[in-house]
Amino acid sequence: PVFWGGMNSIRATVKLFEASCMREEKFDRYVLLQGHDYPIKNNEEIEDFFKSHMDIEFIKAISETWSSDNKILGRYILKWHKDSSSTFAKAYNRVNFEIEKHWPLKFPNPKVKIDGKNCEIFRGWAQIALTDKAVRYILDFYKSHPKYNEFFQHVYAADESYFHTIIYNSPFRKYTADKGEVVKEKDRCVETLLNLTYFEYPGQVRIFTKKEEFEFLRSKADYLFFRKASSKSEELLNCIDWY
Repeated sequence: PVFWGGMNSIRATVKLFEASCMREEKFDRYVLLQGHDYPIKNNEEIEDFFKSHMDIEFIKAISETWSSDNKILGRYILKWHKDSSSTFAKAYNRVNFEIEKHWPLKFPNPKVKIDGKNCEIFRGWAQIALTDKAVRYILDFYKSHPKYNEFFQHVYAADESYFHTIIYNSPFRKYTADKGEVVKEKDRCVETLLNLTYFEYPGQVRIFTKKEEFEFLRSKADYLFFRKASSKSEELLNCIDWY
């Protein structure tokens, strides 16, 4: 069972990676999309794009370790229960929200141990596109770092930081689109952390519903996908399928 923000979303993704890596056919690229994500480029354009960027890891991040905002630090300092919808889990998480809001002192800067070292925690959006080498590195890491997995069991929104923290504390960091540079705290916003999936978050994620919006989405030249489209947006989805 996968609930929003829980570690089970990571476990499910790892199972997908494992199943894909076991196939005879070797894949060059693994693209993680979520529900209601759709392409805004056709198959040929998407394939040409990845052929032109064979070695780039499309993942962006900001360091959560050095944030000064308790609402951010609390995601890693407090213990969250996001893999359950039980009354206990909901109540526990509600208390955590109140602690974040009213705690008078600054939380300590969170770090995570990797191979005996205290490492920075990084966060970005869950829509990422990684090479085969990076995915196999993640699979080896997942199997060999149980303590790391245990830490993220109680993180708020594990899918926004689990993979990012691995990549940005590894040799793959220099192969990211920004060559390992992280988003500065002063630039923290939706747009600066977008990878290849375009979306807007003015308060809630914008849902695109009209076929007229497809041209607007197509104009976003740096993106291959978008979110979100409603399953009720028949005209828009037909327009995408036709294209």
